[in-house]
Amino acid sequence: MNSQIIFMYVLKTILVAGIFLSYYWLALRNKKFHYYNRFYLLFSLALSVTIPLLNFKWITVDKPISFGTGEVLNYIINPGGTSSAPTWSWMDWALVAGVFPAAGFLLVLVINITKIYRLKRSSVVTKMGEIDFIDTEEDNAPFSYLKNLFWKRSISLEQEEGKKIFKHELTHIQQKHTWDRLFCQLLCSILWVNPFCWIIQKELLTIHEFIADEEAIGNSDTESFARMLLQTHYGDHFLQQTQSFFYSSIKRRLFMLTTSKNTRYSYLRRLIALPLLVLTMAIFSFKVIAKEENTITSNTALSFAKDESPSKPETVSVSKKTGAIRKQKTQKAPPVVSKEKVSIPVQEPARFPGGPNAWAQFLSRVANPDIIKKKGGPPGKYTVQLSFIVNKEGAISDVEALTDPGYGSKEDAVRVLSSGPNWIPATQNGKKVIYRNKQSITYLVSEK
Repeated sequence: MNSQIIFMYVLKTILVAGIFLSYYWLALRNKKFHYYNRFYLLFSLALSVTIPLLNFKWITVDKPISFGTGEVLNYIINPGGTSSAPTWSWMDWALVAGVFPAAGFLLVLVINITKIYRLKRSSVVTKMGEIDFIDTEEDNAPFSYLKNLFWKRSISLEQEEGKKIFKHELTHIQQKHTWDRLFCQLLCSILWVNPFCWIIQKELLTIHEFIADEEAIGNSDTESFARMLLQTHYGDHFLQQTQSFFYSSIKRRLFMLTTSKNTRYSYLRRLIALPLLVLTMAIFSFKVIAKEENTITSNTALSFAKDESPSKPETVSVSKKTGAIRKQKTQKAPPVVSKEKVSIPVQEPARFPGGPNAWAQFLSRVANPDIIKKKGGPPGKYTVQLSFIVNKEGAISDVEALTDPGYGSKEDAVRVLSSGPNWIPATQNGKKVIYRNKQSITYLVSEK
């Protein structure tokens, strides 16, 4: 998997997360669908990282394709020797640079979890069924983490306010809100460049507080609970994956306590999420099916295969030791009379960016010629002829091996071509066209 594929994947995750979050913001936010909203946000995050990985072929669109009838370039890769220095693009460097913030966020997550368990070891722990009740003087208390309830000694459990706070934190534990938090924190750390992940995480934390507030109040006086919230102090907390009573926005919590449960079109608001999911998945369901164009039918027309071109094709040999490229002219193939369709070549065929030298450097860096020896292949030449489509944007698709010499050569050649950068697209009459090309890669296995 090269940097370009990773970049495209990240962009797709941002697109999917943005679609789901937009719908939430317009139809579900600040509505009393707390349990529904919780799982909607969780699934939004999960789907944003899984949908771009899926390869759907539900919807196909026919696009015309031009077939190349020009030269076949045969690149010979000699295993062993010194390979040329790899060439890194700006995407490669950006990808490497992006790993460091992700590692930093994951490190902070591990440190914060370590702080929680260190605090537990230094405090008095009382077993209450499946819950560990932990007495502490920590300023951030009360808060919960998994099945641990960290309680501040200054808050009395005998008073009505203390009982409500206890019920609030107990709800976080019973509803397993910490697992939601850890899941979000993990995804946000890895996909830290996706701003929608961070927004979804913040919204989910607020939803947790709404759920816990409702459970804490029950049939009690809402006004007294709201007054208690206003009297308490809250601030920034270092225990980011915990569920703290004083964490979320007081203003929104007070608003939700006094909001009616009767919402207009409540069922419709929630049901629209299903067609939204189908629509989002459909975005990644289109597959372009290429078809021939620029063809004529004639009983006396001449048909040339790629290796039967009237021009003299070239065989290009690439030495991994020196990186030199040798071109050899081959004999002109005689024309063959056929009744098949004849493909008219484009004016400018698709080509690898940078030309043959860049292609040779790419092969020396990516190809694995030693795979044939490892699989027991005898000395000799193993030529894999590949057919593939270069679309109008230069992206490669439908890579197919027309020959298979065996011993893993076909699989490696397909991998090499599929992992390369975008090509320069073919043009006809000044317009970019879809182009099917053929490329041969020869692995040379010596006796040593």
